[in-house]
Amino acid sequence: MLQSQIGILQALDIISDREVVYKYEIINLTNHIKEGKSFSLFLKNNSIVFTKNSEHFIKVGESTGTLSDSCAHFSEYLEFDLKSYLEKGSRLIEPILMVFIGFIVGFISLALISPLYEISRLSSI
Repeated sequence: MLQSQIGILQALDIISDREVVYKYEIINLTNHIKEGKSFSLFLKNNSIVFTKNSEHFIKVGESTGTLSDSCAHFSEYLEFDLKSYLEKGSRLIEPILMVFIGFIVGFISLALISPLYEISRLSSI
């Protein structure tokens, strides 16, 4: 949004209307910026909600005057980070699912074969 010449306060208002989880923090950030304080200072003071990386990316963007580019790079960084976490998680889940499916197939096989074995044993008597 910043790259399309929308002001930061207007962009934060739009985000706060759509983002339910961080709405309270975004409203506080908007008030913080309206008071003339730094974006990165707010992120530094609210390190529980925002990561240290977000603080560094925003601080670099503020100091160089390229906040929109810095936010775009940070967005790409977060997207890459999320993809890597999801790939790692899926690699961990795959063996567990294979063992679980193996147990299910084994159970079904035993459920089908044991009655047949019983019938063949009774017929040979």
